[in-house]
Amino acid sequence: MKLYPTKDELKKIAEWEGDWISLLNYVYELWHTSGKWNHFKGNECFQTETNPSDPLSDTYELCIGGVSGNEDLVYALKDNKSFWLDCWESSHRGGKYVFTVNHKPSTLGGNSA
Repeated sequence: MKLYPTKDELKKIAEWEGDWISLLNYVYELWHTSGKWNHFKGNECFQTETNPSDPLSDTYELCIGGVSGNEDLVYALKDNKSFWLDCWESSHRGGKYVFTVNHKPSTLGGNSA
């Protein structure tokens, strides 16, 4: 796994439209494992080994882990104004970010009529 995302990857994140679960899945693929990635449904926590596109998950906790490439990924998410307004919950000292995705039928893989 590489430490730094490319400019094209960061641009893709910043310009992503719509399906936030897929966006977070894409960011997860680029996330350096020195950082921490948890996602929650209620009080149940799924560690980074679990696919973050699990349709039951709605809260994502990302910790940069001292990796500047992970920080760049979070900044690209922040540059995506629609995502940030829809999903950002909180930021914490030390590089922890919390996002909540409110599921819609299209983000769960179903077809909307």
